[in-house]
Amino acid sequence: MMYKFMEMPDRTEITHSEMRENGSVKVCVERPVEGGFKTAYWELPSYRSFDVEGFI
Repeated sequence: MMYKFMEMPDRTEITHSEMRENGSVKVCVERPVEGGFKTAYWELPSYRSFDVEGFI
């Protein structure tokens, strides 16, 4: 389950998971664009990114 942290004026939304058993948290940044979303996920505290679509 992801929990909404904040929404920016350009409708970019930041969400996060609960702390997992290994002590990490999953963070998602998502922005609506024509035909879908730009999406990027990070795992904290390692800062590992994954499933990045539309963001450079």
